[in-house]
Amino acid sequence: PKEDFLKRLVVPVIKDPSLAGVQAAWKIINVHDNHSTLMGTGIVNIVHNVLLPFLKTITNSCVFCGSGELVKKSDLIELGGWTMGALTEDVDYSLRAITHGKRIAYLEDLQVKCEVPYTPGDLFRQQMRWAYGVMRAFMAHGRKLFLSRTIQKRTKFAAFCFGSGYVMITLLLLTGIFGMLNLVSSLFGLDPASAQSSSYTVGHFVYDSSVNLLLTCGMLISSIAAGFINGFGFRSLGKLVVASFTIGVICMFFVARGLITAWLGLPMKWFMMRKAGNEQTISA
Repeated sequence: PKEDFLKRLVVPVIKDPSLAGVQAAWKIINVHDNHSTLMGTGIVNIVHNVLLPFLKTITNSCVFCGSGELVKKSDLIELGGWTMGALTEDVDYSLRAITHGKRIAYLEDLQVKCEVPYTPGDLFRQQMRWAYGVMRAFMAHGRKLFLSRTIQKRTKFAAFCFGSGYVMITLLLLTGIFGMLNLVSSLFGLDPASAQSSSYTVGHFVYDSSVNLLLTCGMLISSIAAGFINGFGFRSLGKLVVASFTIGVICMFFVARGLITAWLGLPMKWFMMRKAGNEQTISA
């Protein structure tokens, strides 16, 4: 970050000592490397240019994102410190802080440079890990947050919006899978709607998939809009759409795997992503 980054990051806490911390915006520096980095950047842009500003507007708060953040040590100690073994300890702590009525400031005009994984495999594992960690955090603290009588309804709604994105992705994936199974079963004369005749055709599948896509394409539209905010321009628009319907579709399977693993209470190991910064650190 720039030399004045820490000075600017601490300003909100100086003005309002009741804050539990501050989160700066992310700016991805390897966005144009390939389709994987473009897809990863699209996901990050949705969080930092759509979701967090939305949370700030309706609740005057946000959540920690792991990089470019200032955490108030006294509040962290008061709330029990970082959760051991949490894969998204930032979200886990954010939920605990919000449940106790604390706020986190978001500075969208202060950016810290970050990277996204440059290989599809690492992007898939990153999103699987994030999905697992976020779901485990909500499983651990969501009940207390949503049932609290002291937390405002708009804050609960904002928390629900933050955590529901992964669930919607899984539902979209399941819709496509069941539609495909329906099509395949029809081809073999095992149409669930009519055991005697095959009524579900390729045309039905394409139509249903198109309708589902139109109803659930908010993530892609948000990613494109956030991309323009960050200076994507039209140069990367087509590539982003291609990445969304190739790498993005495969990524949904890994997100679903992370969520299911979390729901079943199974462990997931932490693993380092392949990024230029990580590789330089290891070689050093």
